[in-house]
This record gives sequence, structure tokens and C-alpha cells, in this order.
Amino acid sequence: MTYTEADNKISITNAMPMEDTVGKALTGTDQVFDFTVETNITGKQSIAYEVTALKADTSTLDDKDVRLYLEKSTDGTSYNEVLAPSAYTPIDSTAPDDTDQYGTKKKEMVLDTGTIQSSVKYYYRLRMWVSKDYEITKDVKTFTVTVNVYGKEGTYDASKEKPSVIKGSAVAKVEELSKTDTTNLVIDDTTGANIRYIGANPNNYVKFNNELWRIVGSFANISNGATSSKRIKLVKNGYAYTGTAFDSNKSNDYSTSTLKTTLNGTYYNGLTTDAKNMIDNAIWNIGGFAPTFNASTGSNAANFYAAERSSTVYSGHATTWTGKVGLMYPSVMYPSDYLYSTSGSSSVSRTTCLSTSAFGENSNWYNSSGGGPCAQNDYLFDSSHWQWTITPYSVNSDSVFDIHDSGDVHYSNAYYTYSIYGVRPAVFLKSSVKITNGNGTESSPYEISL
Repeated sequence: MTYTEADNKISITNAMPMEDTVGKALTGTDQVFDFTVETNITGKQSIAYEVTALKADTSTLDDKDVRLYLEKSTDGTSYNEVLAPSAYTPIDSTAPDDTDQYGTKKKEMVLDTGTIQSSVKYYYRLRMWVSKDYEITKDVKTFTVTVNVYGKEGTYDASKEKPSVIKGSAVAKVEELSKTDTTNLVIDDTTGANIRYIGANPNNYVKFNNELWRIVGSFANISNGATSSKRIKLVKNGYAYTGTAFDSNKSNDYSTSTLKTTLNGTYYNGLTTDAKNMIDNAIWNIGGFAPTFNASTGSNAANFYAAERSSTVYSGHATTWTGKVGLMYPSVMYPSDYLYSTSGSSSVSRTTCLSTSAFGENSNWYNSSGGGPCAQNDYLFDSSHWQWTITPYSVNSDSVFDIHDSGDVHYSNAYYTYSIYGVRPAVFLKSSVKITNGNGTESSPYEISL
């Protein structure tokens, strides 16, 4: 197995931030780095391999401010993408010698993987540029990587998750806590096996934008349109707006709503620079639902979760939206986040809460005087406001699900502006965000940074 470098290189010097679409098309001197990996195999042997990048210790640009993009070819002419534009994300190996099973070392970033079963020559082309989100300063910044290739006899095991969660990250912290704190945290029954905070007042407070927010949990396979990873969802502990319509034009499609425009315009622009830098784009599922009022199980947590990811919407409306600020679930923009956050009570178990309907005046969730037992033990419940969610009631063009002050889930006309309606922004954090201090209580909230 032979690795060969070409004469060209990448040099981030006097570079300006750029969009991914521009970076992917870079050509010329100091803009691309070419290398080849060639194997000579006889018999029936197989080689599992990993192509990696290792940041030089002299690099001064933050990992999050760099974008790497890798293409691959078998003829040196026609290239295909194997790594979408991504920030530098090193593995965090827990092996005794700080390497993974193929030889990749701690702090290296995996760029490509696979199994080679016959003699072949792969041509690679690496590009690297400064992220469009980087805020230019007067300081001189540099970033350098070394490319390495590791091979091991055998077949590459893609089923084993790479240890790409960075130690100290918010995701790693929540995963660590979930192993021992079964009071505040549970692993849900969805396909992503997401980790969620539950209960009336769990220790999930976080200082964000110089105010209190709540960590909803750690969610798997959240895509920003380029890469997918585990990410933390936050929801504001209070309201950004009250008496604000979901859409003054009477549509329940969040992707075109006036509330979406406000949250991703005026509201987002008013956040602190640190807060904005920590928020990542996400693909939000905005599928709808039309459950039967007061049905015993039709609008339980699992059904809401499935519906939100479906293509059931009013004719012509979108099923996904890509952006930064949403409402309850994905990032808390759906009623399922509300439903899954209950811990149940001494009289009604969490299992019963999740399996029974929350749509309409169901006794487990509904009580006109402060919510039913399922709602009372759910930190996302508020007995003084109705809360907009992002999920449309799919039968109508202008009806959106909301969480009532009585604990049940209902729907309202998108253009309502009554003062009782509250807007709680929700966001996905970048996977590199770390917890640096605090214990999650209201008096000592988690402190986070990149």
C-alpha cells in the first residue's frame, strides 16, 4: 500500500471567508492538494483503510472556522465527493494507546474510509478554506494539516461508530450523564435513540445568549445540509415574543411563515456574537398530522414523532425547512418534544403518558386548572401560556398545533395574535460546542463555548 503526494499544496494565507459552493470549486496553486493511494494485492486479501487529516500544533485558526472538502477518483479525471464541506472534527479515541482499530490517532480527523479487495489506485483531491461564518480580525491566523493513510488487513467495519464526539463537548457530557442520571435523562424509543431530559424541573439549564435556556437533549443524525452528527437542542426558558402570530398571512407552513422570518431575521440578528457562532443550520422536519379529537391513543408521543417526519402536509406546503431558529422540535419544534419530556407521576406512569393521546381534553394531560399529571411533570409545560409549535394540522391550510395552558395539545389559526400565545425559540448547537462550567441547575447553569 503506497501513499504519494503531488507537488501542489493548500496554504491558508491572506484568505477571505467564503461560501462552501465557492470553496468546493477552488483551483490553482495553493488551492488544492492532490495525493494518491495505491495498493498491490495478490490472492484474496482485503485491506481496511482510513484517510485522515492531522492539524499542526502551530495552527492558530479555530477548528470550527476551517472547512475541509475531499474528492476521490479512480482515473485522475472524474472526481466524486467523499467528504462534504466540514469543520475540522478530530476523533477522541478511548483506546489505551489513543488510536482507533485501524491506526488513526487521537486528534486526527477521518476523511475517507473503505475496504480495498483488489489492486487499485485512488486519486484524492483535498480543498480547505475559511468558513463563511468566520469574523475577520486584525490577528494573523494560520491552519495546516498533514494527510495520513492507515491500512489494516480485513474488512472495514462501518457499523462501529467512530469516536468523533469531542471530550468536553455538550453531546459527550449529556451522554456521560445519561449512564448514571436516570431521573433527569432517558433514552427515547425513537429510531435515533435520542437522549432527552424529562421531569418537572430537571437540571438542564444552560446560559446561552446571556440568558437561561434549557437543553432538550442530544439528538442523532441531525443534518445541517452537508454533514450529519449528534447535536444538542436548546429551547429558550422563557418567551421571545407573546401575542405574535405564527403567520399573519394565514398559512401553517413554517418555511414561508412570518414567524420564521422574524425568528431568523430580527431575533437572530439580536443574539450575541457568541450565541450566533454556536448555532448550526439544521434540516427541520415540518410534516403534519390530523389526529382524531380525544382519541385514546391516536395522538400519542410516537405517532406525533412519526407524523412530524412524514410528507403529510396541506397541498403545496413544505415537508422540511433548513435554517437556524425554529420552534418546538427538531430543536423543540414539534409537540413530540413536549410529550417526550414528561416523567409521569405517582398516579400515571411515564409509559402511560407516552402511550395515550394528548390531543384534546384527555385526563392524563388535560386539566383546566393547571394541566393533568403528565403535563405537570413536564418542564416544557406552562400553565400561563399557549405555546406555538412548528407542526401543522394538515387538514387545514392555516391551523398549527399548540400546547395549551391546560396541558393538552390542540391547534389554532396561524394568524391569532392573542397575548396568551408564546413563542419559544429553539436551536441546534454545533457539534463542537463544549460545556465548560456549571451543573445544570437554575442557580448554576451550564456554561458553553466553542
